[in-house]
Amino acid sequence: MNTQYLAYANAGALVLLPSGMSAQEQQDVQHSVLFAQLAATRKWLQSSQVEWYSIWQQVLKDSWLQRKVAWDTFAPPVDATASVMDWMTLLLETSLDDVDAREWLPVLQDIAGLPATDPLIGLLRERIQQPVSASEGEPVDLLRFLLVVAQPGPRLNAVYITLKSSEGGAVNPFSRVFTSTDVQGSVEQKFFQADMSVVLQEPIRNVLEKRLEPFAELIRPIPGKPEMEVDVGR
Repeated sequence: MNTQYLAYANAGALVLLPSGMSAQEQQDVQHSVLFAQLAATRKWLQSSQVEWYSIWQQVLKDSWLQRKVAWDTFAPPVDATASVMDWMTLLLETSLDDVDAREWLPVLQDIAGLPATDPLIGLLRERIQQPVSASEGEPVDLLRFLLVVAQPGPRLNAVYITLKSSEGGAVNPFSRVFTSTDVQGSVEQKFFQADMSVVLQEPIRNVLEKRLEPFAELIRPIPGKPEMEVDVGR
């Protein structure tokens, strides 16, 4: 059975929603992912010692029950030809043994193929790519990639990859190849899977919807495939 995935930019994250999910499930996923990002970014801006991903994950755990986690660090080979999207795909394929990658992989390939001038790529790049101080005075960018593939239930499957690079620029960050020559230190990648708790989500659903109304423009469908609208404020 083929499943169509609907792609969204959600602040600095990519969110893929299967077309079979109900409107309420889609909204719960989008709101949870967005609210956790906003909370994590606020904490991170207050103190660079705070790990952004740890806060994001902890906020989600207020209404989502963790099922599986995985993490790894590595240094890209000198002759690497892989992009961040390739690393994300590999981690998802390894972690999601019950989901057919052939159904969501073309959506990611389409996103990686979008031009750097695409407004949605610009929106994502502003939140993915951030300048940080370097000890030797050379400009270094922190790049933070978050991809969420949802399943009915709903269930979240999140891949998070961070790296520091001396090679910035206005490019599509999902298509860019990172080699050992421009990555400063190691690449970190993490996987998080969780199921929404109806008991925990229902009491906060309306409050969360109201709090996110000012940030409605941060959830945008990525064109190229038919998509259903997911309202931030109804």
